[in-house]
Amino acid sequence: MWGFWDGHNYKAYSPIYDSDWNLKPAGEAYVDLVYNKWWTKDAKANTGADGSATIRGFCGDYDVTVTANGKTTTKMVAFHKGYDNVLEITVE
Repeated sequence: MWGFWDGHNYKAYSPIYDSDWNLKPAGEAYVDLVYNKWWTKDAKANTGADGSATIRGFCGDYDVTVTANGKTTTKMVAFHKGYDNVLEITVE
């Protein structure tokens, strides 16, 4: 995809927006993929007896909230491709 807007593209058409900035069908498909299918939303898990939990999600930046024994803490974390992406949070 060399261009995304019909108003300024090397050809007279683009796949995402028409010249009035309206989403075209391919643009609607792209938005659906990014925001509905490729987005990790509201992932939740309960810990096992050993205190660990596993959540599947996409790489990216997250706010992770942990509640234990009536206390809550939130940490901003980043998960990247090619790493173990193990997170340890201590709730004090």
